Amino acid sequence: MNVNRIVTMRRLAAVFALTAMAWCSVAWAQVLDMVPADAAIVIKINNLQGTNTKIAKLAKDFGLDQIQPMFQDPLGAMLEQAKISKGLNKSGDMAVAFLDVDSDPPKFLAMVPVDDYKAFVSNFEAVGSETAGISEVKTPDGPNLFLMKKGNYAVGSHDKATLSRQGGSIKFGPAITKDATGKDAIVFINIPQVRTKALTELRKNRQQAVDEAIKNLNDDANAKPFAGVAKVVMNQIFDLMERFLSDCNGVVFSLNFNDKGIALGGVSEFAADSKLGTTVAQFKNTNKPLIAGLPDRKYFAFGGMAVDPKALGKVFGDIVDPINAELAKTGDTGKQIASMLESAKTLAGSIKFDVTPASKTVDGVKLDSYVKCHD
Repeated sequence: MNVNRIVTMRRLAAVFALTAMAWCSVAWAQVLDMVPADAAIVIKINNLQGTNTKIAKLAKDFGLDQIQPMFQDPLGAMLEQAKISKGLNKSGDMAVAFLDVDSDPPKFLAMVPVDDYKAFVSNFEAVGSETAGISEVKTPDGPNLFLMKKGNYAVGSHDKATLSRQGGSIKFGPAITKDATGKDAIVFINIPQVRTKALTELRKNRQQAVDEAIKNLNDDANAKPFAGVAKVVMNQIFDLMERFLSDCNGVVFSLNFNDKGIALGGVSEFAADSKLGTTVAQFKNTNKPLIAGLPDRKYFAFGGMAVDPKALGKVFGDIVDPINAELAKTGDTGKQIASMLESAKTLAGSIKFDVTPASKTVDGVKLDSYVKCHD
């Protein structure tokens, strides 16, 4: 083949790839650009029809469509129930943002992709005439809905003031953006927006929860010696929850559907100079296969993790050391438990995993690669 032709084809491929990436970036940003920066929770579904097709195929493979017919076409079933048949752009992305989590019920914004806004509005019974670009319509079940057009989206809310809410667009941190982009569905929790309310509730109920746990143990003669241990454990849990809420900037959970099943993911981002931020930074990622060594067979579920022994040992120690100190006061049984926890801490701080790309037979199963665990 002519060298110039090869170079030309490579350039065209590169241009196509960059164009596709740019289009995906625009599609990703378009719906999220309408989500206010102070949204507490955001749910996003990528390509409604594409995700619907994946779910329907997976449900068919698992036989769920025979148990529940709606799984044959989940999107169609939901649209039929909502009595929406016109104007929807089924290839677009959809998002729902919850704001003002202190309100009851929480205020929300729903951003629905449309290819014909007027046709979409006609799915509902109008209440009066359109005012300042906002239409009020009745819904099959529930309070009236206010709708307005923004770009290629119909934006709706049960609260008219929320519909026109301003305040910039929500921004994800780099790690969350990387993990969430292209996923079939994500749920993002904007921790700074829920922090004050969550911490207030946590601190208000903390002592009551600890006292209740201790009281239940004190009422049992056999368990009473471990009341002090329970107090330490409960306080450790609450300390960790408070630390998480204080140090975290955001959390995203993602779902991706494929021919093999459902891939679940999650990423948390912490302030770089926070205690949890510096701790998490010690856990380095790996480019080695996390599931190397699994025999070639069907699995219901599988997974893997990257482990930094030194960092893991320190985290484990921060958790179990106060518990062990209290267990030492409870007699022989407590001391035995403390000894086991201490051994587990030592193991966590010294264990290493090596992925070995070599053939090996284990229990009669030939592995192309395997994981060797050693201290």
